[in-house]
Amino acid sequence: EESPLRQAPDAIVIDNSNLTKDEQFDLVLGMARALIR
Repeated sequence: EESPLRQAPDAIVIDNSNLTKDEQFDLVLGMARALIR
């Protein structure tokens, strides 16, 4: 049996159901930049 996908304990959950592709990109890029700083 294949191991199921599991959410990492420190995962950041993003609800992108109402976002365009550009909005998704901008959101994730902003979050990544904030974590790098």
